[in-house]
Amino acid sequence: MTTPARGPMRGKTEAQEPREKLLAAAIDLFSAYGYEPVSTGQIAAAAGLTQSMVHYHFGKKSRIWRAVIERLMYERGLAFPIADADLRDLDPLSRLKVIIRRFFAANAVDPNLNRILMHEGTARSARLRWLARRYMVAGYRFFDQAIDEAIEAGMIRPLPTADVTKIIVSVCAMTSSLSVLIDEIYNVDITRKEFLISHGDSIIEVILKGLEPQQIDQSN
Repeated sequence: MTTPARGPMRGKTEAQEPREKLLAAAIDLFSAYGYEPVSTGQIAAAAGLTQSMVHYHFGKKSRIWRAVIERLMYERGLAFPIADADLRDLDPLSRLKVIIRRFFAANAVDPNLNRILMHEGTARSARLRWLARRYMVAGYRFFDQAIDEAIEAGMIRPLPTADVTKIIVSVCAMTSSLSVLIDEIYNVDITRKEFLISHGDSIIEVILKGLEPQQIDQSN
């Protein structure tokens, strides 16, 4: 769904440690509260550092927010590795199933990106435009293409592609975003392997069964 951002992994050297602490704190705060309520002072305090360290490493809040997105996108790319070689020998419907399963698992393992997207997606802003154009458009188009190929092969019904993409993305992302609520209700950790397998299979069964071509009654 996303392409990896160009950025370092967490905690590579001592020199990066303050920056990594600030990023980790910012990820937690932006995912919990959104952009506006969070200050650089709060980020510094959560990281156990001074506010001057935020300015030294990032300059201002908007830059640490972008660094947070780039980090999460980088890690999402590692968690959601889809290469042409993985899909090359599969028929269009099987390719779509693989993509859905891997996308759901990547969302469930780390919900922070989706929680930030939920905050940002409620109002138009320069941040939202940057986020959509830099990352999200390509991700949605990736699903669009897989769905179009399955439609062209006659393996799923020719419903509006964008509608199908939005349904799949929403189902996968919402489960991750509401992981705490789901745990409270069902006492289940959605990052556990057995849940990822079971829920991923259920998503595919419910969505793709509904997309199967309608059978024509030829008895008459």
